[in-house]
This record gives sequence, structure tokens and C-alpha cells, in this order.
Amino acid sequence: MAVGVGRRAVPTIWQIPDDLWVIVQHVLPREELQRSRGRPWIPPRRILDAVLYVLCLDKGYDYADADEAVWRRRFVGHIRRRGEERRRCRRGERARRWVVERTHSWFNRHRKLLIRWEKKPQNYLALMQFAAMLMVWRLVG
Repeated sequence: MAVGVGRRAVPTIWQIPDDLWVIVQHVLPREELQRSRGRPWIPPRRILDAVLYVLCLDKGYDYADADEAVWRRRFVGHIRRRGEERRRCRRGERARRWVVERTHSWFNRHRKLLIRWEKKPQNYLALMQFAAMLMVWRLVG
């Protein structure tokens, strides 16, 4: 079963069910923002479909079991294949890092967190929260 969008058909299996959308839509912006420049406006339901059903993986997950697990859980898998050429960055731009990799790098700058020496989980959690607070403070201020 597919819904026609423009020239190509989009499978409805990747869309949020209507009963769930009725609950979620009240949290999201209702109307289109009028902008003269920038990206074109995308409906919130389409964005939420992409967030919930798209899975991006690197070359380390290029094997049959990973493909089957992605398919079984009904995700749209974007898995970089081994032997695939690396895309070149535009002139003057650096390679883009994933948000998770960048955040882990920031946490690794705090030497106390690299190896967990604390015996109580509450102490380690407090150090993690303090490090996160410092990162946000540096980013904002």
C-alpha cells in the first residue's frame, strides 16, 4: 500500500499512524512560517516520520545481519557500503561530524570521566551532569 506524492509513491508503512499523530500534533507548530529565504518549509508530520523511521549507519554495519535487523524493525536504513567512495567536501569546508561523536569528544576532555573510578553511581552521574553543564555553559557563553 502506498500513497502517491508527486511522481513517486511513498510506502505508508514508514508513516506515523493516524491515532498516534492525533496525540503528537498538539505539541508541534501548527502553521507554516512565512520566510523569504532559507530552506523550504516541511510539514511537521513528514519530519517526525523521518526522525522515527530513518536509521543512518556507517561502514561498520555493512553486513547481512545488520541489514536484516534494520528491515525487521521497519526502519529505512542508510548504511554506507564498504568500498563506496568517500564524498568530497566542498572547497573550504571540513568533514561533518555526527553530533554524538562531537559530544563524546567533549566528554573525553574531562579526564575524570575517561575511566570510571567512582564506586557509587550517584557520584559518577553527578560528574557527568557537571561536565555537561560546563559544556553547555562554554557553548552558550
